[in-house]
This record gives sequence, structure tokens and C-alpha cells, in this order.
Amino acid sequence: MFELDVPTVVSKWRDTTFSILVDMLSVKPDAQAARRGRGRQQAMYTLHSYIGLEKFVKGKADRLQLASTTKSFVISHYRFEKISQANETNVCVNNGLNYALFDSKETSWTEELLDCCDVREKCTLKLSAGPYRGLQYTVKNTIHISNEVIASQAECPDALTMHEFYAFGTLRSGHRLQWRNIARELIARVGSSVQQAGQNWTQSWRENVLLGSVRLGF
Repeated sequence: MFELDVPTVVSKWRDTTFSILVDMLSVKPDAQAARRGRGRQQAMYTLHSYIGLEKFVKGKADRLQLASTTKSFVISHYRFEKISQANETNVCVNNGLNYALFDSKETSWTEELLDCCDVREKCTLKLSAGPYRGLQYTVKNTIHISNEVIASQAECPDALTMHEFYAFGTLRSGHRLQWRNIARELIARVGSSVQQAGQNWTQSWRENVLLGSVRLGF
């Protein structure tokens, strides 16, 4: 079997790719929620520890390896049969293992971890401390509407005018409108921070088009 002697190059490439997708580009679930969802930790039986194949194992176990939650027949409590009761049916049985790819670092199945990739939070502009900090939610996404910003005008800091507060809060209001909003405020020059934010987003957008990367913050 391939997994008994995975070439070093393939193993390193696979672990590195998985690490980028899971460790760097995935949203980490809340620790308590993860524990509640996982419940009692099940025993894992890896391919490398299977007694029937251990002498054929050539390479060492890496981060990603085949594992099973069901145990092999040879280590089960019913592996022994009395001679008087032995027959072909209860002696020649399947090993009982049901392998799937397992992440030994996160102690989770790979199919559960690979569904969490999301770079939106990591690639979204983080507002520095200042009067606009309270409007971070308007930067994170485009799903808010202008009426929400108007409804929160009581939270407008003293350092901002109401128009500056509204102008910044509605920059990304609407997926198809955000670039028009940014262009409008750059021309209007309402608030130095609004203008700077628009310039930052425009620059980020240009860089990502050139790099052929994902669209930031979308």
C-alpha cells in the first residue's frame, strides 16, 4: 500500500499544503464549542500500528495518516474462538478497520478541517485605535445597509461629524456598490481617515488583481 511507504517528497508536500490550508487559512472554532461537539475522544487505530502490516512499514508516521475508529479483529475481545465452536464464518473474518485520512496534530479527520478554510478575516483591513474603530463591523463585510449606520448615529464619537461617521460606515455597504462608494468619497474628500481608507482599499485591490489572488475582505 502507498501509505506504508510514502515518498518523503510527497509526504512533505502533502503536510505543508495541509498546514497552509488548516493552520494558516482556516477559521479556528471556539475551543469549548469544539470540545462539546467532539464529545468523548474516540480511540484511533492507525495503519502504522496495525499488527498485520507493521513489518511492511518503511517510513515514519507523519501528520497525515490513515486511521480508524473501529478496531482490528485481531485485538478485539472476540478474537479467540473455542475449537468446538470454530468454523469458517467466525474465523475467516474481515479485519474490522475502516480507514480514513486523519490529522494527528489536531486529532481530527481531514474532511472536518478542510471545510473551514476562510481568509476573509485575515485579509480584512483592521482599523487602528481612533474615532473610526467602532465602525470595524462596516469594514468586515458588505452585508450591512446604510440604514444600520444611520440607526447607530448615537454612537458617533465626538471627534467625527455625523457626515463623516455616515460616509465611512457606508463605504462597503452593498457588494456591488462598495467601489462606487469609495470612489465617491475620494472625490468628495470627506474626512482624512475616510480618504485614507479608500486609498488603502484601492491599493489592496490593485495588488490582488496583479497577483491573481483572492479578493480581500469579500
